[in-house]
Amino acid sequence: MPDAPTTSFERSTLIRHTCSIDQIQASFNESIKNHRKNYTTRQLLVIFTYIYGNFFLAACVSLQAPFFPKEAENKGASATEYGLVFGVYELAIIFMSPIVGKLVGQSSPKLWIQFGLLMTGVMTVIFGFLDRAPNGKCFIILAFLVRILEGVGAASFTTPSYTATAEEFPNDQATILSLLETSFGIGLIVGPTLGGWLYEIGDYTLPFFALGSFLVFGAMLNFIASYGQETRIHDSKQPQAGYLKILLSPGIVLDALCVVTSLNFIGYNAATLETHLRMFKLSVMTVGCIFVITGAIYAFTTPIWGRMCKSVDTRVMSLVGCILCILGFIIIGPLPIIGSEPSLKLIIVALVLIGLGTGIKLVAALVGSFKYAIEELGMPDNKSTFGVCSSIYHTSTSVGAFLGPSIGGLLLDQVGYMNGTYFLFTFELILILGLVAFMVDRQINGSIGSRRYAGLMEDQEGIADGQVVVG
Repeated sequence: MPDAPTTSFERSTLIRHTCSIDQIQASFNESIKNHRKNYTTRQLLVIFTYIYGNFFLAACVSLQAPFFPKEAENKGASATEYGLVFGVYELAIIFMSPIVGKLVGQSSPKLWIQFGLLMTGVMTVIFGFLDRAPNGKCFIILAFLVRILEGVGAASFTTPSYTATAEEFPNDQATILSLLETSFGIGLIVGPTLGGWLYEIGDYTLPFFALGSFLVFGAMLNFIASYGQETRIHDSKQPQAGYLKILLSPGIVLDALCVVTSLNFIGYNAATLETHLRMFKLSVMTVGCIFVITGAIYAFTTPIWGRMCKSVDTRVMSLVGCILCILGFIIIGPLPIIGSEPSLKLIIVALVLIGLGTGIKLVAALVGSFKYAIEELGMPDNKSTFGVCSSIYHTSTSVGAFLGPSIGGLLLDQVGYMNGTYFLFTFELILILGLVAFMVDRQINGSIGSRRYAGLMEDQEGIADGQVVVG
């Protein structure tokens, strides 16, 4: 039997026309050859605005970490209350991302992108004036409200920007999406440093006003870049992706878990690593540099993983990423079972391994979910599918970012950092077993797409022989 089709182009050609596999392959290769064109000036500007937006969005999310807890305490807030102020942002994204993912298939992604940048920028600026709010519950309520609206804006930007990227650059999805991930990672690294510096030279308001203004400017820049671009409005005749069918499929579940475990660790360490490092009596500057390791490794290696996604099975890449992470989890504490004492060198090595692993997992999960939904689940190759996959990805990101610090703080109080890493180790081990089982099943039974293709070929052979195919 000939090889199964690997793209939506081949499948649609096979379904619509009764022709040979050689004709299909030749047509497919010709289409790819003709599609490869240099980017236009407008496309380059659009890419820049997405990278710009991701960078400043991440910087705005992380900028308050060095000084907001102290300011909140001065306002009468407890650690639990101002901790939830951080977490409610992620909760807003969790609930908003699926809504945006569904709506973006029925409207123009660029309008959502501009709204998201504008909303997040304005809310960031407003957050900078909360030091003027009355002390006590009024301050906390206003902080919650502003952070929720900021999360709504973030979800309204990130999901459509990934959707629009996948739609506008179909042959370079992996490369462009990895650039967006890189810019977001760099923003997370730069945010606290820049926020702390602006806070020191100015006051509480300056960091939020400065970086929020950059986001508002980004909304205007995106409007200019996309001006004159055709606004793609929902066509009722265009096939739509089934959200539940995608969400509940095994491949997408595994991709989502890869994202959750990655962000879970980042959040876990944000809440607990500083306590673990106190035994080494390091300076604040040194501790800050150690925190940067994972984010820096992740940010600067994602373009490499994006390129690899073009030629390497994303499930294999995810498995490699999980193995690197689990090795890091074993030595970062280290796990009490290995009988070794905590070591600063081991912690640094662990953070490097985990930075590499999370970068691989995040990029492979994003690109892999697009491929799986279209090529194996038979979803339409359009913005409806991209929107659903993007929303699942960003919802998973927020679930991990919310669970990490919440569970991390609880485990630190109850069992300590070293024993708490058993949680990370166990979660990652379960994910590895799931990936291996999924890959073995594909080797034995074939992919969903190849099984569907085999059935279609049998139907065509039956028709050619004059047989009637039922079902």
